[in-house]
Amino acid sequence: MILAVDLGSSSFRAAVFTPDGRLQPETLSRRSVVATMTPDGTMTYDATALFAAFTGVISRSLHRAERQGYVIQGVGISTMMHSLMGVRRSAATADQPDVSVPTTPVFAWGDTRSEAERENLVEYFTRRRLYARTGCPLHSSYWLLKLAWLRRHLTLREWQWMSFADYAWWRLFGRTCTTVSLASATGLYARREADWDEEILDYLGLERSHLPPLANAGAMLPGTALVPPFKKRWPQLHAACFFPPLGDGACSNLGSLCFSDNRAAINIGTTAALRVTIPREREPGEPPPGLWVYHLDHDHALVGGALSNAGNLLAWGGVRCACRPHRSWKLVCGRPWQKIPD
Repeated sequence: MILAVDLGSSSFRAAVFTPDGRLQPETLSRRSVVATMTPDGTMTYDATALFAAFTGVISRSLHRAERQGYVIQGVGISTMMHSLMGVRRSAATADQPDVSVPTTPVFAWGDTRSEAERENLVEYFTRRRLYARTGCPLHSSYWLLKLAWLRRHLTLREWQWMSFADYAWWRLFGRTCTTVSLASATGLYARREADWDEEILDYLGLERSHLPPLANAGAMLPGTALVPPFKKRWPQLHAACFFPPLGDGACSNLGSLCFSDNRAAINIGTTAALRVTIPREREPGEPPPGLWVYHLDHDHALVGGALSNAGNLLAWGGVRCACRPHRSWKLVCGRPWQKIPD
């Protein structure tokens, strides 16, 4: 059995699936998460609260799985894209995570305060052809603009910068890493080299040691590598393999079986997105105007675009118009409309 964990922007969920992808609904665990949002464009989370929600849904799902006699062999994590947080460097490079370590808030994709820095980056971004190099437009969702804004308020070099999912991995295993799936959606990643872009880091006054190392293809850790508190808390996972987190956009295409470049997957969640999966050798040198190009893994790329608040619009329409998805509606992959319970 596979334990799947989804770290969304409005809720965290965990559930057990069979190896062929069938949900075991009796194992589903969900916890809402709430961002701090203010009129100045703030959208942040408290890292400690998020981590408690993360470990909490895993524990509850494992308890329900244990009652069914399920044996967990693998753990996979999908996560909201573009989150950014800082951890004090002295703590982030220690052998064991310190639960009292100072962190910044978790800056979410929808935090737009860094838009104030856009005009200062336009000339550099255009002259150095960063859109083509990184696959990411100059937008407040991405780390490039956020870090350029944050350096007006913090000394960037005093912090280790990572996504919330990377932070959760560090708390579980005492070591940092990230996947190309997450790194390629930061605006700091060179697509051609499949690595952090040294020139951009230099522009920000950072070195690669300030970011998580990129995981190798097929990377995983055994459950026995968990730090002692979680190794004791989750004995059911000692025999499981943990796979580093992937972006939820990539996982959406995988989960809908949209894995060829002659199909496009449409996903409506908190945001709406349309994505096409293509082999890396056919990855476009220049992103289509207004779109982005991310890496799903070391062999595949995603090309697409997204709009905000799609799920809210769908929910509003359902309430106002008293309409529900018709059973004749089909997903791009040909499966009937199916909603995983909240």
